[in-house]
Amino acid sequence: MASERNGQFVLSLLPVAGAMLAVPRLSDVRHDSRRMRDMMRNLAYSEANVAEGRWWTQFTFAFVHRDETHLGSNLLTLVPFAYAVHAAFGCAWVPIFLGGSFFGAQDAAGKRLQAARRISEPLSLRDWAPKPAADAVDKVTRRVATWLAPSVTRSMTYVGASAGVWALQGTAVCLSLEQLIALCSTASYDELNRTTVAAHLWSIFAVTSEYVVALQKIATGSSDGIDHAGHVDGFVFGIGVFALLRFAQAVGRRRRRLPLVRGGVLLSPAVARQLERR
Repeated sequence: MASERNGQFVLSLLPVAGAMLAVPRLSDVRHDSRRMRDMMRNLAYSEANVAEGRWWTQFTFAFVHRDETHLGSNLLTLVPFAYAVHAAFGCAWVPIFLGGSFFGAQDAAGKRLQAARRISEPLSLRDWAPKPAADAVDKVTRRVATWLAPSVTRSMTYVGASAGVWALQGTAVCLSLEQLIALCSTASYDELNRTTVAAHLWSIFAVTSEYVVALQKIATGSSDGIDHAGHVDGFVFGIGVFALLRFAQAVGRRRRRLPLVRGGVLLSPAVARQLERR
């Protein structure tokens, strides 16, 4: 059973990883201005690209990476978290990955916030001017930055699988938390597998701390681009998908337990299932 599940995971992973490896890195075409322009127009995501009718870039950007380091980082993160989600939900990890990428691309508000903070924070006077003057200037610069942000983000490009990977991380964190609660509620302290508990705790801490760092970078404008807004969106999407899947499973279990009445006759669960299949 485990070998069959692992085989299914590998088969589902191959097209995703293969597409990421097949698409040239931007660093590979930086000396060819025509190819670079074509990739940024037809594969990378930007609001301008979608407005011009290239809707597919809302998905294809996930397979474009800046360089080998960017690609390697995303692949090395993708595999373990995709495997964890596959163990619980099977090949649904693929639509979670693609959905997280798409959702990360859609959030214009988050990207504009990150861009606005990136514009306004370097102009802050709080470190050397009197507080009343610094507050007044900061208020003006933030308003101007908020006004400028939509025109700035419209042409900003977004590439990489990070949003999709973060969606898988969001789902995987929920799974770890669920398993941790199940372990602690069904076993006494002496019976607990402390190694397993520690592994779940570390997984939850490692991912959520990255999430907090991403929020901090958005709030302080301490990072270039619009990537962190997409990361946060992907993470939230993954948590939402986990909640929906578990809700659907709970509804399905409840329906299977409910008695089925036909013509005033109470049917057995086995007969009811046969009728439902028809």
